[in-house]
Amino acid sequence: MARKYELINDLYDQIIVDVTKDARAWQSFLRTACRNYKLRFDEQLLLFAQRPDATAVLEIERWNTAFGRWVNRGAKGIAVFEDPSGKSQRLKYYFDITDTHGTKRSREVPVWKMSDEYQSDVTEALKNTFGTLSDLDSLESVIKESVSNAVDDNIDDYIYNFIRNGTGSEIDYISTDEAEEIYKRLVKNSVVYMISERLGADSGLTESDFDGIEYFSTHELLNSIGYATSDIAKMGLGVVAKTVRAIEKENQQAIMPDNNISYNSERSSNYERNHLHNAGRLSDSGSIITGTAGGNTRQMGTDEKGISEAAPQDNVLQSDDELSVNTVPRRNGTESAQTGGRADQRDVGKTGADRRAESERYDEMGSADEQSQARSSRDSYSADNNERLSNIKPLPSINEQTAFIAEYEAEVTKASAFSVSPGKNSDDKFRYQLLSRMQSDCNYMLGNGGAGAIRYLDGENVDTHIHNMLELYNSFSDNAKPEWISVEEIEGYREKLTALVAASGKEIQQNSVEKAESQKPEIPSDVDKFYVQPEIEQVTWIYYNPDSAAGGQLVYNYLTYDDIFNAVLKDDPMEYLLENCKQETLDRGSAGFDGAVEEFMTDSEDISSREENYVGKLLALTEPRYAIYQLKDGEELRDYRFTNSEYMQAHGMYADRENYNQVYRGRMQENETLEDILNTPFTMDDLIKSDKLTQTGKSLKDLITEMEDEVLANAGVDVFEEVFKLIFAKLFDEQIGATDPKYNLEFRNSGQSDIQLKAKIEKLFKKACDKWEGVFSDDAKINLTPPHLSICVSSLEGEKLFNSNLDVVDEAFEYLMSKSSKGEKGQYFTPRVLINIMTQLVAPQPGERCNDPACGTFGFMIAADRYIKDHTDDLFELPVDQQEFQRTQAFSGCELVHDTHRLALMNAMLHDISGPIYLGDTLSNFGKEMRGYDVVLTNPPFGTKKGGERATRDDFTFPTSNKQLNFLQHIYRSLNKHGGARAAVVLPDNVLFADGDGERIRRDLMEKCNLHTILRLPTGIFYAQGVKTNVLFFTRGREDKGNTREIWFYDLRSDMPSFGKTNPLKESHFDEFIECYKDGDLSSRTETYSAENPNGRWRKFTYEEILARDKTSLDITWMKSDSGTEDYTLSELLDQIKEKSANIAKAVAALEESPHSRRYDIRAGYHSSGSPAWGTAPCRSAE
Repeated sequence: MARKYELINDLYDQIIVDVTKDARAWQSFLRTACRNYKLRFDEQLLLFAQRPDATAVLEIERWNTAFGRWVNRGAKGIAVFEDPSGKSQRLKYYFDITDTHGTKRSREVPVWKMSDEYQSDVTEALKNTFGTLSDLDSLESVIKESVSNAVDDNIDDYIYNFIRNGTGSEIDYISTDEAEEIYKRLVKNSVVYMISERLGADSGLTESDFDGIEYFSTHELLNSIGYATSDIAKMGLGVVAKTVRAIEKENQQAIMPDNNISYNSERSSNYERNHLHNAGRLSDSGSIITGTAGGNTRQMGTDEKGISEAAPQDNVLQSDDELSVNTVPRRNGTESAQTGGRADQRDVGKTGADRRAESERYDEMGSADEQSQARSSRDSYSADNNERLSNIKPLPSINEQTAFIAEYEAEVTKASAFSVSPGKNSDDKFRYQLLSRMQSDCNYMLGNGGAGAIRYLDGENVDTHIHNMLELYNSFSDNAKPEWISVEEIEGYREKLTALVAASGKEIQQNSVEKAESQKPEIPSDVDKFYVQPEIEQVTWIYYNPDSAAGGQLVYNYLTYDDIFNAVLKDDPMEYLLENCKQETLDRGSAGFDGAVEEFMTDSEDISSREENYVGKLLALTEPRYAIYQLKDGEELRDYRFTNSEYMQAHGMYADRENYNQVYRGRMQENETLEDILNTPFTMDDLIKSDKLTQTGKSLKDLITEMEDEVLANAGVDVFEEVFKLIFAKLFDEQIGATDPKYNLEFRNSGQSDIQLKAKIEKLFKKACDKWEGVFSDDAKINLTPPHLSICVSSLEGEKLFNSNLDVVDEAFEYLMSKSSKGEKGQYFTPRVLINIMTQLVAPQPGERCNDPACGTFGFMIAADRYIKDHTDDLFELPVDQQEFQRTQAFSGCELVHDTHRLALMNAMLHDISGPIYLGDTLSNFGKEMRGYDVVLTNPPFGTKKGGERATRDDFTFPTSNKQLNFLQHIYRSLNKHGGARAAVVLPDNVLFADGDGERIRRDLMEKCNLHTILRLPTGIFYAQGVKTNVLFFTRGREDKGNTREIWFYDLRSDMPSFGKTNPLKESHFDEFIECYKDGDLSSRTETYSAENPNGRWRKFTYEEILARDKTSLDITWMKSDSGTEDYTLSELLDQIKEKSANIAKAVAALEESPHSRRYDIRAGYHSSGSPAWGTAPCRSAE
């Protein structure tokens, strides 16, 4: 099946090219699509590719059960995708009506057809649905105006996807306005063409009206125009279909006479409707498809009181509510009340088809893929309006009709199928029709109908029929009585009919139910018949269940080869098949049952349950096949994960099938090897569908930890370095796959030996190094042994890394960074929640240049990129040149530490960012070139330069050995002076209160920038214990003086718990701050602090108040802790310590000057007088 799916996928690719090569090809496709307008667009394309002449298609089980038609042996199905998204790589098959033949239980296949006399009703319906129409003179103008209105109303739903999907195609070379104009024109003209063709009207369109279709030769672009065309055409044709069906149904119910009827020697099964149409001079109600492929017509045995009155007049692909079938018995006895699938109802107290008591368990509900394609909501009928054929009511009796006439005779405005309005002709005409109908029934019975035709008489009784004829005749006035019949002739019919019945010796009033019971065929209930259809890999399994509620039913089971393949592995294969196949039934007494029974009893089957080993024959249909299994996730299976079979057997561990999931299956081809099987194409789409990170809930860190525990710890290699190389190679592989949908991913074990696999992965790694230079040295190689590498590749191959979740990547990268490197170089990974809040409040915009001068693993820039993508539909709302800017120039950074720099590069690659990330020291002259930015988001390293030396930058006004003060200078100098450049920076408390250069830098910051907000962060959010930090928000001014007027402080530290792994920081902790921040609009801010609320966290200080503080300190707190302890800033604590220290010093000095003091020479261990320093206490003297 997988190979067939690939072939159909290739066919789909080719038909896209074919139908868009020119206007004529597109028109040819539209002609096929209009006949099958209820199919999805992708199905219409594949239908055109395989059977462009198809007119009425259904799946095989629908032909069987809904219309009683069988698919011809050798007929080739029309393969289409079961799931257009590709999530399920399965095919389903349609068959055209010409691929089927009728049976004795067949019913007509109705296909509606437009007629001139319907035009006014159709026009009215289109006007009511799609708005006012100005030109109602011709059907062609009505179609064009209706389509124009429909497209204008709905095109916005589609045009957005068209513009987005046009990226990288020829559409890029024309303006957006021109592209939209071409798109709208093509959709309108395509819909007009489809509807006109279906209605037999002249669209007036030429090939030039479809100029531009060649632009739509990609999957995405053709889908954007194809689905719009298909959906809107379905709206219009649905309205027409509904209207035409209503008219046809009304016409079928209208009973009309014909005085010139010449009776054939035999009455056809739908004789009544046919002669009434002729009698009333009505046009034919529509084309009814009844022929076979050869074109020979064949009248199907349709129940007279069924299909002629209530069969849905629709194209064959109908919704399930229109093609209801009866309940479905399982061999275990359950019945389901739907077409195919499984029931979710419980039946109690019945016996099932296996002659055992009915099971009381619930069956599973059938899935959506078991249903035929439903009509669109605009033209679907409610199931309440479509009764089962077996329950259709007959036409009203003559008595009922006469009563209707009497009841409504006086009403002018009311009309119904049997009502009469007073007037010269309308009153008489209808009664003429009724009388003529009754006369026709008499004539038929006296002709070849014989005594058995009494069932056509009113009440199935001669006297009742004649009595009603006389009553109807006498209802006419004397001058209006019909000339073509008289009272004498009516009485003559009584005499002749009574004699006919008496001569036949039949019981007139025999109960019809008793007749049916007496005529029940003897149907074998101990035989199962199997009909094999290898073209579509399906088997139809039929048996008779005598114990159903209907008194017996034929059961149709539809088995796919996949179902049979799975059954091979089960203890009871047939029970498994019954539980999992699609199943439908045909009940005794329903239309077509007798014909189906006759076929069941006479047709020769491919496999019969009467054959010896028939189960083995059935299961052998799918051989040879293979399946690939993968160990399930779970802690209890951890020991199996990296263990070979020899080790497992030696330690009493065995492969239990219950521990494995089947991940792939297919048919084994001749001379096919294991490597051929494993090398089945595996694209980026396949990886996305099977991504372990999303399906198992595991993280990348979990997988790395498992590899480290099981493999890498014993491999004698640098774990960080080797994992980094593998992720690097895999990322390169996935990036190619993301840009080329057909690319077969290489980072996977596809059946090679360990040595061959290592050669393949090393080659992939080398290609990655060549593309992304500078991450690894030119001579870098993978140092894992082939067996170790094979296990690591198997662990990573099922995970999608490219454009993966930020938290997943951050966690893995933090783990890869050794803990020592974090402390040594002042690196502290910023919590993702804080990064997101800072990014949200700074709000980077498309077209802005963003920078992080101490970028670490590039987390801030990744978040800024994500923020912009979230607000521009992943950049698709931006012009193409701006999209390119966002990918290649918008985000940049600089990192000092080599390993961290490589992680930053990889993180950027993971998220399709290729802006510059420099390996260097921002605080050296290298950093002088980093300037002119619109946005800076950063958390610079804490501490001092090594050895206490000052920064080597020669452009700093206030050089200092304090790293963070130097970074602060760099940051506000790197912002451009256009008036909107802004920054959010994480800084420790000492930046806010340091004196000397610290104070001068703070003053310089407030002069050059509007330092409008300081957020005091809680403790415990960084690795270092006790680190207290803040976020400074400021905007660079156009001038270098007088930019800060007031500073707003938010205290998220005082009276807050300490955060950490057991109490993580959450975005909800910032809710009040975000509300107070007001998107940076200072004029709308309001303090929560006041004299009445001294613990309000949001407080404003003017620039003058700040300048008045000692050392221009920004380290401010005002809140009192609820615990009763004071919360001091670090500068306040230092002041208190200095004050207390000074007091202690004074006290010590005073003691030293006291005459009572004694001095001890501790080093010598003696008093200065020479006495021992310690020992007995000295005697107190008189002094």
